[in-house]
Amino acid sequence: MIDQPVPSFPMIDAPPRRLSAVTSLSPGSGLGVSPQLSMSSGRTIPGDLYATSSNGARRPCTAKSKQLFPPPGLQGYTQLPTISQDSGLQAHPLSFPDLSHIILEDEAYRESFMTELTYSKICDAFTKTCLESSMFHQPYASADFPSLKLLEYFVKLFFEHFDPIVPLVHPHTTDLNGNWVLALAICVIGSQYSATADIHACVVPFHEFLRRTLVTQLEGSELSLPLAQALVLSQVGLLYSGGSQLQKAAYERMGSLQRVITSYQYRQGFSGHDEGDEDKWRGWIEDETWRRLCYFIWLLDRMGRYFFDDHQTGAFNVADLTLPHDGLWSQVTSSDWIQLHRRVD
Repeated sequence: MIDQPVPSFPMIDAPPRRLSAVTSLSPGSGLGVSPQLSMSSGRTIPGDLYATSSNGARRPCTAKSKQLFPPPGLQGYTQLPTISQDSGLQAHPLSFPDLSHIILEDEAYRESFMTELTYSKICDAFTKTCLESSMFHQPYASADFPSLKLLEYFVKLFFEHFDPIVPLVHPHTTDLNGNWVLALAICVIGSQYSATADIHACVVPFHEFLRRTLVTQLEGSELSLPLAQALVLSQVGLLYSGGSQLQKAAYERMGSLQRVITSYQYRQGFSGHDEGDEDKWRGWIEDETWRRLCYFIWLLDRMGRYFFDDHQTGAFNVADLTLPHDGLWSQVTSSDWIQLHRRVD
């Protein structure tokens, strides 16, 4: 499946080390993600377009990540080699590896945030689209699939490493069990950040599984916000996490990305009449998420012109959209959001 390496997103060049702390997923509404990181000078501030280095200079968020790897709570893994040392960048049959030897330390999981029902829906979809379906020409070579605990681990990695750079999923209101396709997409992206060879072997089969899932979910159905989020996250993975086959699959669905922008432009004229602060906050988050997806689709297109010689430029027009607001997005409660919204409105 992988015939040549492509740029990773974001690129990683830091030597593996232990993190000083991990992201805490606390109970409450939505995911309740509370970053507990030691913020170094190389760390990107959530939502910012630039990261500030130690000498005060500014560099784009797409510069090489200085985050620390691998995260704590994992035993029995093999460290992931650098791209130049990786002898595994070649075609393999599609399948997930057996990860039963990977040990997750109990203290890293004091709470569970993905239900058995959500996990069951993901597993059922894997069976139907990757093992049984005649719709896709290449079935997976084995029925192995990561455990529920590993999927939860991937969610933590997503909010630890990807979300601060590309904030497309609101961490304080998103219900991980509200839409299993979005939950799957978050897990797929998070699996890229383990810095272990064992879990890295999941990345390509994960992205292909998500691609197949979106094919079946989007066909003849309304484009909901969770599906739009999953689609855009998948697009990042197809472009930057595999070889030219995944990249080709990304270009084949450019029309679906335009559908995201068209859907938001259509929805703009139908603003609801929310009464309470909580409803107003959640309504704003939904609108802001659509807007962020549209702008990121445009950004992906522009980045493709830089990274890929064979990039197929899209015609994504977002000039009439209001710019996203990082300050309002970062508010944890409706009361905090209302206070800031009144000042900036």
